Amino acid sequence: MARHIGIVACSAEGAALCYTTVCTEAPELMGKKHAHPEVSMHTHPFSDYVRLLDAGKWEGVAALMLSSEDKLAKAGAQLVICPDNTIHRVFDQVAEKAKLPWLHIAEEVAKEAGRRNYKKVGLIGTAMLREMRTNGAGNRGTQTGYRGEGGFRVGGRAATVELYLAAEKVIDPYPTEFGTTSYASVGMRLLTR
Repeated sequence: MARHIGIVACSAEGAALCYTTVCTEAPELMGKKHAHPEVSMHTHPFSDYVRLLDAGKWEGVAALMLSSEDKLAKAGAQLVICPDNTIHRVFDQVAEKAKLPWLHIAEEVAKEAGRRNYKKVGLIGTAMLREMRTNGAGNRGTQTGYRGEGGFRVGGRAATVELYLAAEKVIDPYPTEFGTTSYASVGMRLLTR
């Protein structure tokens, strides 16, 4: 039987994409048309996250994530997903205090990349995520099966990681400085390297 998934949402876009992906890909995995696990979602106002991120108050970000987890646990969630790269900076801090198991974005991507024998993995994120990578704050170390700073470890071999700036304005669904055409352009650059 499928486990009840809790989504700890930060941005509406990431949470909506996560929910849609779970519900549209589950029928094939579950072997039944229209089937998907039970899903619950909680989010604090995005402005609460932005205020803490802008002030560098990462302990406050972790507290918001744990508050969401508590609400999801009470709703019956059995595991938690947080579809937001930036706030994964405090993933370890959250996981230490968590009541439920959490899936880490990079770990799950690394597992799938290894399963598919990918040699390159492209990451799209905000400037804050790029800064976390360059100063090492977002790296969990080789014990988790991947490394952000020295390359992406997949299945025991190193693969190239490219990190690109996507868009600063998460709320604007059509940022003028970086649109759909630019995503395709970044993807093509990664493929040709």
